[in-house]
Amino acid sequence: MKLTKLRTITALSVVIALVGAIGLSGPANAADTRYITLSATGSTSVVPDAVRITATISVVGKTSKEALATASTTASAVRKALTANKIATKDVA
Repeated sequence: MKLTKLRTITALSVVIALVGAIGLSGPANAADTRYITLSATGSTSVVPDAVRITATISVVGKTSKEALATASTTASAVRKALTANKIATKDVA
């Protein structure tokens, strides 16, 4: 909710500044050159709501069965580490 309000306020501020700049610029005569300088700085600070991490496990073994077993054990250990660090099981694919 706060993020939406902040984005809306930021967007409205930018639009108002641009509309004001366009309205003030008007047609310029060759003898009467006008300048408008617009400078703005904005920042937002929010807590991220999503992170996507892609990991690949690659194992070389004497047989494909051995390599698959090792890869499965490693993948299981990674999942356990994620859930141990309060990542919900539903969020781990």
